[in-house]
Amino acid sequence: MVFGAMDLSCLVAAMFFSVSGIFRSVFIIFRVGKLDFKSLRKMEGNFLRAKWTQTDETVETLRVVHGIIHILAWLLAATILFRAAWLQSSRVTDKVGMHTTIAFLGATTFIVELLVRMLEHGSILSLKYLAKDFNMENWYEIDGLGKNQQDLMGYKTIEVISRSAFGMLRWVDAAEFMFSALVFVLFFISTRSHPSSPLSKRWGSYGMGVAFLCIWDVAADVFKTHETHFLFGLVRWISSLNRIVFFPVWLLWLGVQLTDGIAQQQSTINKEMEEEHHRITDPSIDVAEEESIDEIPETENKIV
Repeated sequence: MVFGAMDLSCLVAAMFFSVSGIFRSVFIIFRVGKLDFKSLRKMEGNFLRAKWTQTDETVETLRVVHGIIHILAWLLAATILFRAAWLQSSRVTDKVGMHTTIAFLGATTFIVELLVRMLEHGSILSLKYLAKDFNMENWYEIDGLGKNQQDLMGYKTIEVISRSAFGMLRWVDAAEFMFSALVFVLFFISTRSHPSSPLSKRWGSYGMGVAFLCIWDVAADVFKTHETHFLFGLVRWISSLNRIVFFPVWLLWLGVQLTDGIAQQQSTINKEMEEEHHRITDPSIDVAEEESIDEIPETENKIV
């Protein structure tokens, strides 16, 4: 790889994905280390009140920054996939539908990720606003509670709502990695199906390995509620490694090929345009070609 020939969009997108993966790993460590899962499962009112009212504003700001970086990374990735699909389709012309699907999946993944992040951050901000500024402590007259005792039903309700809403969003978010895995598989098929593929076959094979790791990302999102299980912890760290290292390397490798491939394709197009321009400005070229076609050796006209 020559760093000087690196496509700038691929370089920036790889950096954004790596930073996003690091943010995600730090949040996992922070969340698992701070959250008392035993009290959470018992729905203890005082624990839930502290969870929703005693929040670290710095951490919440960093979560928003993480979401913005991840969205920008996928915005760049969508444009990169479109250009890679165009480059591959310009040579492997019998797989136009496959390459159109790659571009479509890149754009769809960006839109899905944008919607999920907006819904997630919007829900968190609304629920924290309710927890801090509304009455969440005394809703019902419950037998056994003395004077000035609090039922804390509001905090329990917020926790149930947030768990249900975020569970739905996790399934939607998992589509990001399903679509990504499909993109890797399609590129693998495309690079293997034509000998003149401008993208490397080794790069396509590497993408298949990343596609396999995307399955772990799907598992990490879908089974997020099982934080204490050892298998879940293993899945989370494999998923983080994929986001921080393997997927950015795939983008960087693609960036080198895009620079060379698009330059060669543009050179071919310019050459064809120059030839067409000469044909228009110099009609004698077409006349000479027609005469050469019309000239048939006399030996070919003889009947044997």
